Amino acid sequence: MKTDVEIKDAGTYRLLQSLSTNVVVDQDTQTMAGDIVAALKALSVTAKKDKESLKLAIRQMQDVQRREVVRKKDIEKNIDDTLHAIDSLLSITNNDVGEIRLMMDRLLRMWEGRWYFNR
Repeated sequence: MKTDVEIKDAGTYRLLQSLSTNVVVDQDTQTMAGDIVAALKALSVTAKKDKESLKLAIRQMQDVQRREVVRKKDIEKNIDDTLHAIDSLLSITNNDVGEIRLMMDRLLRMWEGRWYFNR
């Protein structure tokens, strides 16, 4: 990405500096959602309530992974599903879900960024 910094001097623009930056995205949202689904499926829970919460979180993240994003409304659905999956994950009491929660937070930030810049 390249940005030019210019000043207006006597009615004309004069270049002061050019700035360049490279943005590297190591994973896309679909891959991130797939990694979260795999981590959720690897989670072992025994309590009935925890099993139901885990099943719900998996289904919500699979919805995110499969949804084709064409409009801003699709991004909003993915944000909503990710937030619901986080709520489901947080209701699991017998396991440490901190790492999966961090993965979900990173995915949520990506969706929020896409929503914000999709004007």
